[in-house]
Amino acid sequence: MSPIRLLALSLLACGTLPAQKTGGAAKPNLHPYADPKGGREGYELASETVNEARLYDFYQRQANFYMASAEEVPETIPSYPGLDAGKHGYWGKHNQNNYSDERWKSS
Repeated sequence: MSPIRLLALSLLACGTLPAQKTGGAAKPNLHPYADPKGGREGYELASETVNEARLYDFYQRQANFYMASAEEVPETIPSYPGLDAGKHGYWGKHNQNNYSDERWKSS
């Protein structure tokens, strides 16, 4: 392993490299597989308000994208951006405090 690559991996492990150099999180405007509008087919609750911006099947969509791509796969692929494609913070647009649902109540 080259000294530069070894240094880069060491810095990466310490978290000192900027996100764009290490891949960072996938962004819907740059990575089509991170668009929360896709991959919703077959999910019964995808149309529920709480799931309106949810990012489904990220890893499968990412793998399909890079396997079908004519471009070279980057050394570090972008990471999972978060529940709602990273657009609404870590917990997503609707966290447990944003809604209530009576379906979980016992009869």
